Amino acid sequence: MKTSAISWRSWAGSALLGVLAATTALFTGAPAATAEPCADVDVTFARGTTERPGLGAVGQAFVDEVRSRAGSHTVSEYAVNYPASNDFPTASDGVVDAMNHINEMAANCPKTKLVLGGSSQGAAVIGYVTGPAI
Repeated sequence: MKTSAISWRSWAGSALLGVLAATTALFTGAPAATAEPCADVDVTFARGTTERPGLGAVGQAFVDEVRSRAGSHTVSEYAVNYPASNDFPTASDGVVDAMNHINEMAANCPKTKLVLGGSSQGAAVIGYVTGPAI
């Protein structure tokens, strides 16, 4: 079955809004950390195909939106380190990097809320991180 660009964009936009709504819910009623070195929220984002290393345009906008809704809560960011090239099998590097970061956060900052996102190929990276083990 072929997915049209319009339905994909609609789904991606809906998914992004759903994550932002869920993120907003993280901040309501929860006290901000005061003496803990870990952030209240950590955003892990995998950029899209051919974007330069870092969060990418969508990722930066996403982190900025999370921060705007965070109020007094602290927000850290992590840009998944992977090629994001047209050599799609190298996306597995991003899966490993994201999983390592998530495991490190869980071990060292167990109270930090983790928010995961990705754009384009980066969405597939995060999908493999959060999907069932094969």
